[in-house]
Amino acid sequence: MVLNAPTMEDIERQASQRDLDKQYIRDGVYDMLPELLRKACNVFERKIEREVFLMSALPVCATLMRGAKIVTRKGPQGLNLAVWIYSDAGIGKGVAGMADTLLDAVKAEAMARYNDSRMRYEDDLDAHRTRLTLIKKQRTEAIEKGQHELPPLPQAPPPPPREDISLPLYGNVKSIRDEIEQNGGQILFFDTEADSLSMSSGEYGDLRIIIKQGIENEKSGQLFKTTGLKEWRSYISLMIGATDDQLVKFIKRPQDGLFSRFLFYGFKDTQEWVSSEPSDRPDYTSQLEAMQGAYASLYDRVRDAAPTVHFLPEQWRDHTEMFTAQKANAIETHTALAGSVHRLGQFMLRIAAILTIMREHRGNKQMPRELTCDKHSWTAARHITLRFFRGLYEAWGLFQPNELPTDKEGQNIAYEKAHIAAANEARRLKEEGLTLCQVHDSLLSDKQLAAFTCRWSGKMSKNTKKQRVSRLVTFIQR
Repeated sequence: MVLNAPTMEDIERQASQRDLDKQYIRDGVYDMLPELLRKACNVFERKIEREVFLMSALPVCATLMRGAKIVTRKGPQGLNLAVWIYSDAGIGKGVAGMADTLLDAVKAEAMARYNDSRMRYEDDLDAHRTRLTLIKKQRTEAIEKGQHELPPLPQAPPPPPREDISLPLYGNVKSIRDEIEQNGGQILFFDTEADSLSMSSGEYGDLRIIIKQGIENEKSGQLFKTTGLKEWRSYISLMIGATDDQLVKFIKRPQDGLFSRFLFYGFKDTQEWVSSEPSDRPDYTSQLEAMQGAYASLYDRVRDAAPTVHFLPEQWRDHTEMFTAQKANAIETHTALAGSVHRLGQFMLRIAAILTIMREHRGNKQMPRELTCDKHSWTAARHITLRFFRGLYEAWGLFQPNELPTDKEGQNIAYEKAHIAAANEARRLKEEGLTLCQVHDSLLSDKQLAAFTCRWSGKMSKNTKKQRVSRLVTFIQR
């Protein structure tokens, strides 16, 4: 499909603040994605599954970009991403787990290269041991003869670095730290169960600090303090799937710097039964497996070329205008959200660069070392980032019961503001044509809005919560 190049006016019209209110990303956004990613997303027929897969595929694509970078005022940045997908238990995070299937061929080829390097290393190590034995013998003879100048001992060959493209995020801090170190600081941790995480700190460091430094491409002094390689930077990508409760348990406080390092994507149960009966179409797994070779080729070309992606002046202007407005909106909610908005701006640039590089991967064409972000990639990245804005505010809302003021007057003020927000949401749903019964169910199913109408009380009974929401709906009906 050939798309006409959109103007910046088209971009502003297509990806506006109104997109924050939409339930799903527009279908036209998928047409703007690179063919390689668009085909993978189109494996899924249901909108919710396609969108969940896209969000989980972004860090997968990011880990294929080893050596690629963008240049900002801060300096060169890697293209690694950290995406946190959260939802209720058992309603579809398994689709997110299928994105890792795209890397199977990449991982197999990387393991083959490592095994070859390991065999050469073993041969070099045997030769080193033989030479070391000979030199030790020569040194002993020299000492017996009273000689002061001794032949130097040879250095052992360094072991080959591992190339584990992706691993589940399990085990203790030491095992995770070792995996990062053995892979030169570049790896994807892909896990749909956040309960497997161990956050203990002590002799081997704090996993939270390691993640913060890795996502931000900072010097990982804590990570490599035992190796002497203090100038190394880590480029960690993550895809974590979790329930709302697991997210709050893991991050603990939204003011923590860990909160601002993630791209949040939340979704809810559509209450729709989906049959597991096989259809005439090939199953999801076999369709994704058929694409693995193309992703392996992309990985090899990006690694060899190490491209740098640049942005057009009008894209920089659009970026500044968009995030100036978003930062102002965020500060109205809470000043601590400003840091999250700032990093979302950096992540949007990384997403646009990833899509640009993937679009350049065609046939046997060699990957250029210098690329300019195309307008389709910029537009798609803008839409995707707006979806992450929505996920950010929803994730922030999960922490709010613990963030309310302790004094009664402050709680009443917070309640009144929250009640107005819930009323506005109810009006919006009614304007979209929902019946009052549907508005009631939507508010009750939304944990944040239900909490708005219940004074944030977790001890309130389900019937009381229903009564509170019913009163709100009755108020809207007037």
